[in-house]
Amino acid sequence: SLEKLEIAMKYLLPNQLKAHHLDKKQIKFSRTNILYLIEHYTKEAGVRGLERMLAKVCRKAAREIVEQDIANIQIERI
Repeated sequence: SLEKLEIAMKYLLPNQLKAHHLDKKQIKFSRTNILYLIEHYTKEAGVRGLERMLAKVCRKAAREIVEQDIANIQIERI
């Protein structure tokens, strides 16, 4: 799970932020939140499911940023 965390932090999350037109200042993920996603929402050995979950969270955050006209969002609980 630590390997998945590193992959998520270095590759998956930056790719999803770019895909959803977000930058690091607009959305803040903690390592704890990503570990929670890995442990509770991904069952497979690879990272495909984790990438889907990160995409889902990024979509929701982007929608909230636009709809509520806020500058950034902190992911508190997934």
